Formats: sequence, structure tokens, C-alpha cells
Amino acid sequence: MTSLGSSGFGDSPPDTRTKLVIASGPPEARLRITQALAPYPDLTTRSDHSYPDLAPRGSDACQWVIYCESVSAEQLERFKQLKHELRGIRIVAVCEAADRRAVRRLIDAGIDGVVFADELEEALAPTVAAVFAGQMVVPREMRQLIDKPSLSTRERQILAMVMIGLTNQEIGARMFLAESTVKSHLSSAYTKLGVRSRSEAVAVITDRGHSLGLGIAAVAPKPELRAA
Repeated sequence: MTSLGSSGFGDSPPDTRTKLVIASGPPEARLRITQALAPYPDLTTRSDHSYPDLAPRGSDACQWVIYCESVSAEQLERFKQLKHELRGIRIVAVCEAADRRAVRRLIDAGIDGVVFADELEEALAPTVAAVFAGQMVVPREMRQLIDKPSLSTRERQILAMVMIGLTNQEIGARMFLAESTVKSHLSSAYTKLGVRSRSEAVAVITDRGHSLGLGIAAVAPKPELRAA
């Protein structure tokens, strides 16, 4: 097992480049991040709110640790924007509050590591080391979220009709199902997708970074199945 020592991130061949970690968030959070990483001389930690200039160093030697008081839709869009604009950038999110749904959304947004704020001092440095080594890291209790959601054919069919705006009653009539059965399938699908509502489900399915959209459209029932 590789150990995390003060002289570096283990016994692997040394990387001659100093790795840059940018700490972003409230002042107190940035201080906690820099203090947690201070013992490691192969890391240069910078406290910054702005976009870093990665050109001289290369994004593969840079990591952004962002402190999140909550995992909002705006925060997720920011992560996606960073991933798009700074190709190859690695991002670790330190979250004050993140349930299963929030962590699922972070993964779908392309986050490379997730650390809970109350575990920052113990977990951040190992997470940063693993992410620099090309790994994705989440807390142990969230590991089942790494797999993409496995939706049943019926759930995909119902979600396809949710996407075109049909109500549960209309979906039931088209598929010859009781409305309560439609609701049960939707509840199961929402849990797998890590969402709470129709609008959130549609947002996940239509996200260009998600592979669900085409698969759901492909299994949509034919129009002739509509009840008279």
C-alpha cells in the first residue's frame, strides 16, 4: 500500500514538477484547505477565487479544491463550465452538506473528488494525491453512486414520456398502466437518477454530458399504443 508521507505522495517515481492546488471558497475554508496541504512539499497551494493561468504549468499538474456550502444548480453549472473551459483540470469539491443525490450530481458534473467538510483535515490530502494519480475519489459510503444508473425498460419508457410533457394519467393511459403504477416506476427512476422531481429528471437526461438521453428516446413506446 502506498503511504502518504511528508516527503511526497508515496514510493512511486518522483514527479519533478511541483503540483499546484488552488483553494477556492470562503476565507476560513481556504485557510483550512491550505493548512491541510501545508505538510506536503511537492504541493504548491494558492488561495484564489479567479480562474488560474494554467498555460505555463499545464492543467495536468493543477488541481482546484473548491469549498461548497451547498451543492446548488448554479454550483454544478460552474463545475461544468470549469471542466469545459480548462481542459484537463482536476476538481475536488469539499462539501458542507451533500446527500446521495448531491454526490450523484457532482459525479455527473465531472468532479474528480468529493470530501465532506467535517473530514477535510483527514481526507483532503489523500484525496488530492489520488486525484493527481488519475483516480476519482468519493467517501466510502457513497461508492455505490459511481456506477451509472441502471434503469429498467419500463422506467425508460415512462421517462421518455415525461420528457415530452405527459402527465402520469396520460402516461398510464398510453401504456395501459394504473396511475399508481406509473408513480411507482417514476419514484424508482428518480432514486436511481438522484433527483426529486420531473424537472430535475429531464435536466439530467438532456444534459449533453450524460448518456441517458438517446437510450431513453430509443425505447419510447410507439404512438399507436395510446388508449382510445
